Amino acid sequence: MALQPCSLPVGGTVSVVGGTATSFVPNGAEISGGVQVVDSTNTNAVTRASATFRTIKTAALDQKTGLYVGKTKRQAQLVRPKVQSDGRVVFPLGRLEIEIVPENTEAEIYALLDQLAMLTMAAYRDFWKLGSKA
Repeated sequence: MALQPCSLPVGGTVSVVGGTATSFVPNGAEISGGVQVVDSTNTNAVTRASATFRTIKTAALDQKTGLYVGKTKRQAQLVRPKVQSDGRVVFPLGRLEIEIVPENTEAEIYALLDQLAMLTMAAYRDFWKLGSKA
């Protein structure tokens, strides 16, 4: 599928088929506003994948007006360390981030998350891998 124009289903269902369920468990790292979890099935600390979930900021209630100002911003990041052929360790990662306002409904938040997930599907892989805009 081309990026220009692209097609994102509204109300579509995102699901994963196949693969092996992998348990990620907290590793005790201090994460401001969040938690870090690691792949418990990988005993090699050098190549163990990790995911960090955090709330970066929350919308604030203005005491004078009684209205919320700003947005709530949340982020999830997945890191999959790789040992390169020359022995160096690098840290490829992916990051998902949303910014929402207090008036967003649950349905609106889920629709945003579902469409974000769709942007990682096979139709968009050439962009992620090569930067292709075609």
